[in-house]
Amino acid sequence: MRISSVTIAAIAAISLFPSFGQAAGDAQFALNNGAALPAVPAASVPADASALKGRFCWAGKPDALALGLGMPAAFCIEDVHVVRNGAGFGAEITGQPFKGAFGAAKAEGNAWKTVLFANGESHGTCREEKSAAIEMTFLVDSLGYLTGTPVVSASAEETYDNCHSAPTVNEIVFSRTGIASAAYSWKRGFSAEADALGMPARMAIRGLHFETGVLVIETGTATGRHKVGFTPAANGLKKAEAELFSANTGYPCTEGSSAKISISFLTDASGAVLTEPVLAANTGYTMDVCHSAPKYTEVTFNRE
Repeated sequence: MRISSVTIAAIAAISLFPSFGQAAGDAQFALNNGAALPAVPAASVPADASALKGRFCWAGKPDALALGLGMPAAFCIEDVHVVRNGAGFGAEITGQPFKGAFGAAKAEGNAWKTVLFANGESHGTCREEKSAAIEMTFLVDSLGYLTGTPVVSASAEETYDNCHSAPTVNEIVFSRTGIASAAYSWKRGFSAEADALGMPARMAIRGLHFETGVLVIETGTATGRHKVGFTPAANGLKKAEAELFSANTGYPCTEGSSAKISISFLTDASGAVLTEPVLAANTGYTMDVCHSAPKYTEVTFNRE
């Protein structure tokens, strides 16, 4: 999808990559008039997201034009907060390498748009002109904080005559990357107790992130928001555990059965998913719900 210069001008970032010169810091998106682009530090344009950390990470393959204009090949977004900014609105973003105050424009419903990166170069009227940009669309809650999964689009365009020749546009695809965005699936064997309580025979999830203290699974058989508990782990990390399925039978002081599926993984204070999720499941039975502890039996799920 082409990101037009009109869109960029409307919601260009307020502050971004000061060392990049015209990298979206100018709300008018004025192009460098024949000026050489500043050198881009290698650390500012990572080749992949492995060294980055955040709730949402993307990696792509910008073409030579986009890289020459300073477009990063990978980036992460930790959080976004839409606030009033003078006569308009701004998006306060934390992430790597994008962070700071960015312009924001309202889209449909509770969606917003912001330009994370924009840079260009012009050699004058009826001469060569080039530009590149990354745009992000995201949802916010009633307080203006990020909710759901942001969507990014990027493009680079170039023309050798900005008076008489339409620019050639190259869409640049950025894909979610990292453990938190991967797909995981598990399948169990036969279990009469699990079947009787409606335990799914297969669990599949894709996309994990935290929102206001709950775990959000973006797609799969357990899509939705799940209550999560935390216990201390080594090296200052935390073990997060969320229940994906639960079923119970029985009444007080009668026999009862239960079934449960949960996942766990390590996280840190920022909410980054640091390890692949581990799935655990069991069934339980007791002769007396009031006075007898249930006996649990593990239900084995194998990774597919």
